[in-house]
Amino acid sequence: RPQDRENFTALLKEFKEAAAAEAKISGKEPLLLTMASGAHKAKTLDLPEISKYLDWIDIMAYDFYGGGWSKETGMNAPLTNDPTGDFYVAKAVDEWLDGGVPPEKLVLGMPTYGRSFGGVEDPRPASKSEGAGPKGRCTGEPGFLAYYEINDLIESGKYKTYWDDVSNTPYAYDASSKSWITYDDLRSISLKVDLIDKKNLAGGMFWAIDLDDFQNDYPIITSVARRLRGGA
Repeated sequence: RPQDRENFTALLKEFKEAAAAEAKISGKEPLLLTMASGAHKAKTLDLPEISKYLDWIDIMAYDFYGGGWSKETGMNAPLTNDPTGDFYVAKAVDEWLDGGVPPEKLVLGMPTYGRSFGGVEDPRPASKSEGAGPKGRCTGEPGFLAYYEINDLIESGKYKTYWDDVSNTPYAYDASSKSWITYDDLRSISLKVDLIDKKNLAGGMFWAIDLDDFQNDYPIITSVARRLRGGA
């Protein structure tokens, strides 16, 4: 409803005031107040006002496309452009910043998973899809694959990998099963960290820890942590 734009801001103010009041009684630091939001939601919120009450905002910059709802193949988290539309991660970040969120309060969400599409005849992005691709051996949800599951499929030799220069993300395709996967790897995640650095954002967050390659030192999350902490 139109009034919920103001209602949401009022709710955050009430939370913040309650946390401050509790801190005075307990003698402890006040509780942090944060939110996670879809990347597309910037224009629906009063960003300057909510930024007064939130300690930081996580933007979930993923799920732009998926086999479960998209009629053609597209990137889960397109960084620099979108082969099938005009909305992408870098543009989303700019909308939140231009809307009034201070960069030190904005956290970029990144995926440790991919989306799969089925019934795809053409490996190129923006090709017709018949729906969600096969489910993973562990995650068990059609159209959804953990990073470690994607690595296993690629290492099996069934999938050929590609790099999309438009979105600066990888994808993979199995011609025999007509299955197409959009995902992030160390290269594309590194470019997203470049965006964090360029825009002076507060940092990065992930969905989700258990979807990274836990048998190999969580490579995606570890690489970002090292970069943001000043390591190599």
